[in-house]
Amino acid sequence: MLIDQRKLPPPAHKPPRLHKDALLMSFQNQWQIRQAYREIIGLNDVDHFSINIVSPNGEMSIISYNPSIVYKIFKDGTYLYNGTISPTYYENLDFYTWDQCYDRRFYSQVKLSLQTKNGIDTGINLIHREFGFNILFSFASKRKYNDLFCNAAENNKEFLKMGFHCLDLIKEVYSQYYQSNEMLLIKQPNHIKPICRPNLTLIK
Repeated sequence: MLIDQRKLPPPAHKPPRLHKDALLMSFQNQWQIRQAYREIIGLNDVDHFSINIVSPNGEMSIISYNPSIVYKIFKDGTYLYNGTISPTYYENLDFYTWDQCYDRRFYSQVKLSLQTKNGIDTGINLIHREFGFNILFSFASKRKYNDLFCNAAENNKEFLKMGFHCLDLIKEVYSQYYQSNEMLLIKQPNHIKPICRPNLTLIK
């Protein structure tokens, strides 16, 4: 746990800018979010799912299947150092694993907070950009020896379809906090380019 952030060095990556209600929106709309995301939970080894939406003004909203995970990483301060929601990664990569983003100085604490305590073995993010928005589709598996990474890398179209399906179902939730006609127009592109293996050299 990273209790007193005033005594800690800044993260190696750029920290996210959060919407003022980022911590609450998943709790406030938990029933509707879980009803939407349940349609993909269990498919392709997916046990957890979150859509993080970065608006054109740079503020991130977090709409999570498990809001307690969001609460824990905000409470202990590790969200600043896990990098999974850092613009350093989501502005430059289309696909990356969670643990490649962890600040190496706090790797053990971050992995404990985000993954181990929540029973998560593997996490990956797929990114879509449109109308000035960055949309992070975040998938995680609790299963040991799961194929989440390989499945997402090799069958990215299927994972993006799952993500866009859920995005359509929760646009009403997001609209409560950020009204945007452009957001409502975002749809899965007809052509989805193949994903390359993650670039591990953004942070050295």
